[in-house]
Amino acid sequence: MNRSTLLLICLALSTACKTDADNDGFDSKADCDDDDPNVNPDAVEICDAVDNDCDGETDEGVRDVYFRDLDGDGYGDEASMDEFCSQPPDYVTIAGDCNDTDADFNPGASEIDCGDPNDYNCDGSVGYADVDADGLPACQDCNDGDPDVYYGANETCDGKDNDCDGEVDDNPIDGSTFYIDHDADGFGSPDEVYAVYSCGDAPDGYVADNTDCNDLAATAYPGADEVCDGIDNDCNDLVDVEDDNVLDAGFFYPDADEDGFGEEDALTKACVDLDGFIEVGGDCDDTRAEVNPDQTEVCNNGLNDDCAEIITCTLDLASADATWTGSDADDKLGSSLAPAGDLNQDGYDDFLIGAEAADADGDGEDEGAVYVVFGPVTGGGITTSVDDAGLVLSGADENGRFGLDVNGLGDVNDDGIPDFASGASNHSEHETLTRNANGAVWVFFGESGLETSGMDGVDDAGVWFYGDRSYDWMGGLVAGAGDLNNDGVADILLGSTGDDDGGSQSGAFYIMFGGSTLSDRSVADADILLYGDTTNDRVGFVGTGVGDIDNDGIDDLVLGTPYVSENGSNAGAAYIALGPLSAGNVAGVSSTDAVIYGGSAGDLAGASISVAGDMDGDGYDDFYVGATGDNTLGGAGSGGVFLVSGSAAIVSDYDESDLDLSRAALIYGAGSEDALGGAVAGGEDFNGDGELDLVIGGAAAGSQGEGRSYVLYGPISGTIDVEVGAVAIFEGVDVDDGAGGEVALLGDIDGSGLSSIGLAATSANQSATDAGSAYVVSSIGL
Repeated sequence: MNRSTLLLICLALSTACKTDADNDGFDSKADCDDDDPNVNPDAVEICDAVDNDCDGETDEGVRDVYFRDLDGDGYGDEASMDEFCSQPPDYVTIAGDCNDTDADFNPGASEIDCGDPNDYNCDGSVGYADVDADGLPACQDCNDGDPDVYYGANETCDGKDNDCDGEVDDNPIDGSTFYIDHDADGFGSPDEVYAVYSCGDAPDGYVADNTDCNDLAATAYPGADEVCDGIDNDCNDLVDVEDDNVLDAGFFYPDADEDGFGEEDALTKACVDLDGFIEVGGDCDDTRAEVNPDQTEVCNNGLNDDCAEIITCTLDLASADATWTGSDADDKLGSSLAPAGDLNQDGYDDFLIGAEAADADGDGEDEGAVYVVFGPVTGGGITTSVDDAGLVLSGADENGRFGLDVNGLGDVNDDGIPDFASGASNHSEHETLTRNANGAVWVFFGESGLETSGMDGVDDAGVWFYGDRSYDWMGGLVAGAGDLNNDGVADILLGSTGDDDGGSQSGAFYIMFGGSTLSDRSVADADILLYGDTTNDRVGFVGTGVGDIDNDGIDDLVLGTPYVSENGSNAGAAYIALGPLSAGNVAGVSSTDAVIYGGSAGDLAGASISVAGDMDGDGYDDFYVGATGDNTLGGAGSGGVFLVSGSAAIVSDYDESDLDLSRAALIYGAGSEDALGGAVAGGEDFNGDGELDLVIGGAAAGSQGEGRSYVLYGPISGTIDVEVGAVAIFEGVDVDDGAGGEVALLGDIDGSGLSSIGLAATSANQSATDAGSAYVVSSIGL
């Protein structure tokens, strides 16, 4: 065989020897186990006692490390380390045992006996060593390598478990104190048991404030609203209605009289409705159903009917203490009404009622009459015909209007007993002369036992004065003037609205000085004549002595002239004449010391004048001026009354000033056309408080023209709505009675030591149509 053939045979045999029996991609030459497809150079070595990756090593890199544990304490000897695919008996995974023949030695052992020299925990030190010099041996230290860490150390904010309790920075002494807030209301429990200390913000559920008084109720904490829920919400130790600040409690008042208003002074707070209690108070007498804030205050019944703090009572004059009625229809009883003093010297003051159209003597001539009512007036609601008055005085001639004005004068004849007078402006005769409506005034002298004198008419007058010309209408005004000439005897003021000395119907005032030789005469012989300065001034309408307003010891006089038009048509004026006055003075009224004008046209200032007394206690008497046309508060014609203060400088203070400026008090009417101030009476104490009181009439006031009068207690000052400021309102009995056309403080007519109030209604119908009535109110019973 040649060499080439041999070579081909050998190559063929070599290819046939290289096989891949297990089909794992490696032939028998590369594959160390061609019968196992999981064994080849690319296989992953696993722990199975097989050389899986054919690298000549078995289980390399995949066996676990174990340590022989001969003493069975769970820790092995590092020197006995070996690798196995699974943990064999007596082997463990944790090394560190320094004595594998004794189970008491291992890293987890305790060294509790600080005197034992053995290193049981294999840490290289024994229990009684104190490596960190913190005062505790290692056996009592959880970290003997840190002096800040040991059992019982104070926990501080340092990121370590200082006290070895297994918690880091828990309750550190240098941290903030926080308190558990069970109810999550922002306020924690004050119980220190629940307090924690923290190095940062409050832990969840804890807060810095520990003032919660009830940490189980989210509605209870300091500053919470107290509500009706049975707990102390605001932490002030008061629960529900014990706390004045409780929000939702009801206020209840006992309503014993069941009038719908509870007793004001018995307020009770409660969280539930109470039997017999209501939520509306205001009752000042819970024993009377007729007393509550819904009632109208009634005078003279002894009750505060409407429970008002400022009492304004209303009295229907049908319930006055005493009533005098006119005798016949159209008598106009109450044309005038005035105090007279003690005319008969029995110790009681007396008073006068005029009836300008009465026929007292029964002759059918309607001369007019004056009725003298002697005290004591006992009241009790009696109604009496004026025919039964103590004295009934008849006028002189038919339709003479005797009684149109009446007044007590004081003692004008110097006998120590007060006197009185009445005018008759339409009187039309005089002894030998016949004049039409010249007018006259008769003066009657008081005397002891006057009531039995038999006096019955003008023929019994002590002296009389008469107008000297027709249509002077003298006698529409007669008043006490005080002692103007300082001779110790009272003087008399007369008026004549028709006098022509200053022009047609300019009017005039006359002053007759009193004295023991007082005699009959014409007003042409008056001691003083003051006439109107301008045509149609019609002065002589009203005036009176007002006491000593400049405090010089001599009486003074104020004259009302409502038709003077210096400050506008019918603005009116009040003229002040200061005493002493001397006889023989004949001049225009503007020659007096001072004048106060009405503020604007139509005011009718001077429609009434009244003494006020020393209202403000400064030693100077004061006075009132009525202005029935004033419209300041209530509209057109509502009226007003002005208190003018006396002064040493009264002339410079008031001369030519406006009445409604700088007055001590301004009292205004509230209703249009009430004409408040048509009648004014002051200077007396009605209620016994030592202050001087005031009565004002408004004859047209009231919803039906019944008329109203108002009582104001002194001292009086400021600006006053009379309907609000009055303590009592007296109402006429019937429609259009005109009650309050005359008002007066009558003096002590009942022996009480206090003045009674008199009122008149010329159109009252209590006895007959327009017969008129006069009323006395001794108290308002409040």
